[in-house]
Amino acid sequence: MGRLKGAVSDVAETLRRVFSDPPCHHLDTALDAFGIGSLEPFEGRSLAPEALCHAVLASADLGLSAGLGSEPTAFQARVQVDEAFVQWAAGARICEMEVFGAASGVRSEIPPLPRRAQVRSSPPEGFRGRSRGGMASISAPRGFRADPTLADPRVHRDLELALGLPMAVPGEDLQKLPRPIWMRYTLQIVKATGENIRNLDVLGIYRIPSKGVTGLRHDARSGRLVIQLGPAAAGARRTPFMLARRKDDRTIVSCYLEGG
Repeated sequence: MGRLKGAVSDVAETLRRVFSDPPCHHLDTALDAFGIGSLEPFEGRSLAPEALCHAVLASADLGLSAGLGSEPTAFQARVQVDEAFVQWAAGARICEMEVFGAASGVRSEIPPLPRRAQVRSSPPEGFRGRSRGGMASISAPRGFRADPTLADPRVHRDLELALGLPMAVPGEDLQKLPRPIWMRYTLQIVKATGENIRNLDVLGIYRIPSKGVTGLRHDARSGRLVIQLGPAAAGARRTPFMLARRKDDRTIVSCYLEGG
């Protein structure tokens, strides 16, 4: 009955943690008082620049002298006769150009076109190929004999040595686990260890072989689980493994989880 009562109290505590309200914190929303200051009143000032004007009297010589003069404006009429038009009508020659004379021209004749076009044949020297003798014939390839057999592989039986070395296993992110799976895991560790969930501090969940683990150690700095395996771990299934610490005496407790 005592164990049943403790298990019921653990389930009640777990349900209370699951359905408990989120913590609220009180914040002071009061604003600081604004300081009020005064400004100096505006004052109007007038500035008068020095704008003194001085009048200067000056006299200019505006005397105009008028002069009268008389110019001779007598007109004389002359009659002139041009006899060039009379000589042109009588057949007079003013200028004779030898370039445009009839005797100075040279007569040129256009040769007649041939009735049949002439064809000129020339050998295509640029397209002829040239052959050059004296090249050595290609010799037959030489073959080499080689042994195609492969050497026998060397096998070392060092499984015990490999399993004896420590192996670090990283833990799962506890924040990404769904809430129902987390409740199932906590109930399993309570059932397996008989401890109160309020007295346990979960260190992590690791996936390790279900059998063949000969030793384990928790690295607090990196959060990894260092394990040593035996021959029985070869081919074993990896199962979720929860590691926790008691709050009262700092003892490490652990258990394998089902349904992971």
